[in-house]
Formats: sequence, structure tokens, C-alpha cells
Amino acid sequence: MKFFTLSSLLFLATYTSFAQAIITAPNDSSYVSSTITDAFENTDIHIGLINNGKGAVEFTWLLKDYIAPQAWEVKCCDNNNCYDLLINPGPYASLSVPAGDTMDMKFQFTSHCVDGMGNANLIVYLDGDSANTAVTINYKTDVTANCASSIGNVKSLEIGLFPNPVVTQLQVTGLNSGSYNYQIINSIGSVLKQGVTTNAQPLDVQALNNGVYQLVVFEGNTLIGSQRFSKID
Repeated sequence: MKFFTLSSLLFLATYTSFAQAIITAPNDSSYVSSTITDAFENTDIHIGLINNGKGAVEFTWLLKDYIAPQAWEVKCCDNNNCYDLLINPGPYASLSVPAGDTMDMKFQFTSHCVDGMGNANLIVYLDGDSANTAVTINYKTDVTANCASSIGNVKSLEIGLFPNPVVTQLQVTGLNSGSYNYQIINSIGSVLKQGVTTNAQPLDVQALNNGVYQLVVFEGNTLIGSQRFSKID
């Protein structure tokens, strides 16, 4: 009888420890169709993560995979911060979520006035218990660009940047012959530097603060390509 009681208690303790799961709201997939009018307008998609346990928890999450046009940015915000997932896919840890509370996982597709479809999957689990609580949440979007700049298409060139990270001079490669307009954009979408570049002309970035930036290259009103780089001292 004692053996049965002990076994039962162990079973109940084990069952209770694994009973908590991540509940998504309204479900584990969300789709938004949007028309944007600005190069840095975001398409925001929300999925809630509900803490159905008896105590506070932290969620750990990371980007599993994504499909989107080359010029797009993909970011996600938890209750702690917003993260550029093309720079670092994670994992990231949220702040504490009280029992019964919901954390909003806001995903952002920034299309830079390029039409297209985006699809991204995140893996989310209770901190320290990926084996038993991991779930996949999915974000989808269909973006139509209606920008005043008329940037509605993209010539996808595989541009490269070196050195990267860079201290003073940044060389752009992969461009065809001719001159191209460029912009250097910070993480909140502000244009910090713009001008004209060629394959043979390096860009002076010495005045930029340390951080991560995006170089966007245009031919007229057509987006040629974009690439990220890090500025260091």
C-alpha cells in the first residue's frame, strides 16, 4: 500500500510539472493583408501567449525560418524589447509574465515599398523547458505597396559589403556599371546618410555611431537591393 501511494504521488507530481502549456490567442497562426504608403511602414501581426500556470513564467523564443523578399526586414517584439531577427534570430528571453496574464508577441514585416508575401515561424517555450513546452507560432502577410515614391518593384542584385563590420570605408560590390542612389538607415527607420555610389566608390561611414545599419540602393525609383552592416570603432 505504501508503494502504491508513493508511486501515485510521483505520477501526480510528474503530471503536474508537465501540465502547464503555452496557450496562444486567438490561435497559433495569424494573417494580415495590408496596403502600405511609406517605405518604413510596418505590417504588424499579433499573437498572444497566455500563462495558464499558477506562477509567473518567462517565455524563450527564436526565429525558426522565414520567407520574404530580399528588401524586407523582419522584427518581433515581446514584453521586453523589439529585435531585428535578420541580425540575430535569437533565442531571446521575455520578462516575467504573471499567472493568468497574456504577453503580446508582435511581429513586424517592413517591406520598404516592395510588394510581396511574407511568412515567418517562431519557436516559443517556457524558459528552461523546451523539451515539453515548445510550440511553433506562424505569421503571414500579403503586402501591396502604394508608395508616393513609386517604388513598387525590385531588381534583386546580390550586393555585398566589405569590410563588415566596418570602421571607416564601406565598399559596395555586386552593382552593374553606372551610378546608384543609396541611403543608410538606422534601426528605427531614419535616413542618416544618402548620396550616389558605384562599384568602385567606397562609402565614408566613419561619422556613424557604433551600431547596425541597413544600406539601401536604388536605380531611379527601383530598389536594387539592401544589405546590413555593423559600424565599429
